[in-house]
Amino acid sequence: MLEECRLPYTEIDPAEIPSEDYLSISPTGAVPATTDTENDISLFESAAILLYLAERASRFLPADLARRSEVLQWLLFDAATIGPSLLNIYQLSYLGDAVRPAIEASRKDLRAAMSLLNHRLEQRTWVACSCSIADFSLFPFMEMAEDFADLPLSRYPGIDAWLDRMRQRPGVRRGILKHDS
Repeated sequence: MLEECRLPYTEIDPAEIPSEDYLSISPTGAVPATTDTENDISLFESAAILLYLAERASRFLPADLARRSEVLQWLLFDAATIGPSLLNIYQLSYLGDAVRPAIEASRKDLRAAMSLLNHRLEQRTWVACSCSIADFSLFPFMEMAEDFADLPLSRYPGIDAWLDRMRQRPGVRRGILKHDS
């Protein structure tokens, strides 16, 4: 999103920041977190960061109430459903067979959420009314779903085609290249 908005940024590994300093930015200690030094604002939680960036750049969040609400519901769908399911699968996978039922329950929840998202994306180009913060929020999780949750994207052609569209966005390509280098 930073690349799409052409906002300047410096990526810093939280391990390089003294823990008390990082906790002043992200009280939970979770990643991601950000500081806008120009405006002296610190934020944690992906959805809050995306909302802030959209407001700051005046992009990817419609002003029209109906369209804005559509974007926000999908942003929160990601924050409340997709993200937690994937995170549970990832974290529990290190605990062995004893937690296999919990992993399968999270995988079932994720499959249901992905089916809903897939159905939506089979009917439209973007998650909401146009490319938005909902797309930027969902993109990294859907990129990880196949590897972390063992959910082949071939079962979700709408999501797979949408991922291709997202990867073709110039800012997304720049962000991927920066992250991979």
